[in-house]
Amino acid sequence: MELRKHERVPVSEKLFRRPDDERLFFEFDSGSIPARIVDINQDGIGFEVYSPHLLVIDDIARAGESFISLNLGETRIIAGITVAWHRQERGENGGVCRGGLRINMISPEDRLKLYERIESIRRSRETMGTEG
Repeated sequence: MELRKHERVPVSEKLFRRPDDERLFFEFDSGSIPARIVDINQDGIGFEVYSPHLLVIDDIARAGESFISLNLGETRIIAGITVAWHRQERGENGGVCRGGLRINMISPEDRLKLYERIESIRRSRETMGTEG
């Protein structure tokens, strides 16, 4: 059953000047863990986290709410999230954790920045003729 209210926009590194333009960081008192954004909408984010940070995602999921720092080019957005789902796959080079985040708390200003960036990604995909 599909629970998303808004369509997710796929994020591809080839749409950006630098691969790190669209990065997600799980923030903690002790530091942060980088993740790659797979897709995004106003309510959530699809992500991938690679070794050696896989076990931390289990901790985030168990903790309930956490905060993320979402770097969108020159724009930084802070949001309260819950891990909606995640799945870990182990391989020869460590592994990857794929999952989805639900945005629970975000300031009105950051929500507007997020919406504008999503629309910019959508327009870039249309201009390049990139399909999901």
